[in-house]
Amino acid sequence: MPPPTTDSSQVFSYKIDSLGHVTPDYEYPGFPGHYKLNYKISQPSTINQLMGKVPFDNPIVEFGVNKLREDARKYGNKKFPSDYYVDFGKELFKFAVQHHKGNEYKAIKELDELWDNDKKREYRFKNGEGAPLYHMYEHLVTKDEDTGSDKLRHFLTSAGIAILSDPLIAQAAGIAGEVFDIVKYPFDPKQKTGFDMKDMEANNRGTVFGTRWKQKDIGTAPGMFDLWDIIRK
Repeated sequence: MPPPTTDSSQVFSYKIDSLGHVTPDYEYPGFPGHYKLNYKISQPSTINQLMGKVPFDNPIVEFGVNKLREDARKYGNKKFPSDYYVDFGKELFKFAVQHHKGNEYKAIKELDELWDNDKKREYRFKNGEGAPLYHMYEHLVTKDEDTGSDKLRHFLTSAGIAILSDPLIAQAAGIAGEVFDIVKYPFDPKQKTGFDMKDMEANNRGTVFGTRWKQKDIGTAPGMFDLWDIIRK
């Protein structure tokens, strides 16, 4: 590990404070060319956007980062509600639809791309556009496996399926995803993944939001019942 430094040009590691501000990590400056943000691999473009040195590449990401910073002042670092992803997901979705001038398909597609962490590293988060939002959410909100950014992704994905197709399909897709996790990662106390009831809850809450959004758009009856509340009871 390189020694501490006071020369910002020799710093390749950065940290996010409790309010979402990004500063050089002079104590652990890192290695040349290997950029890190809160000890996670990052890129100069992500760091520069969060530091305000360059404009954000994506307005939806900028909205999300500003929302997280605003809420950090209200809740405090790592003190966000455990289901914060619900309110945050709703606001992010509303802004995305507004940004795309009411085109829900484009909004849903872009949110999915911005939050896609499954591709090869260089193509993740819509080729890096969504990385600033991912890093900020992980640092400010995530306290454990039940409050990570994956819950937001479950919520948004299920909402999108419910809006573009049918709530029952969204529910089925959520269940299928968890069944796949069982096959891929069987029940094992040493495994950190597998069937997750919290994922199912996020799926259902996304489905409920998407259904109510869709019903409002087409002027049908009030929102569907919350299946998750019935399951829990």
